[in-house]
Amino acid sequence: MRKYVVTQSASELQWINSQRLGGELVASVRKLRESGNGNLVVFGSSQLLQALAKNDLIDAYTLLLYPVILGSGKRLFANDDHRRNFILSDSLISPTGVAILTYQRSAYS
Repeated sequence: MRKYVVTQSASELQWINSQRLGGELVASVRKLRESGNGNLVVFGSSQLLQALAKNDLIDAYTLLLYPVILGSGKRLFANDDHRRNFILSDSLISPTGVAILTYQRSAYS
């Protein structure tokens, strides 16, 4: 599977099938989306996720909710006034109690 890496580091990428996503982030992601070569997935980057959400480039979220209370942490969603509507399209509870929740973009505002 091809991996697109968003990084400011100049070092070589170590992952097999990885490609640096160069240029301006929003334009690069829009170009990838328009290519129609499958889904793009973001793993563990709240900063990247917020940039994509701000530019309306998120069609679905799959959130893993762990039954652990840690206190504080990074915000998943930025404080902005642009409302985005999603509906729960799938849910699953793992044997360890992790809730896997998938939300798809909703046509309703």
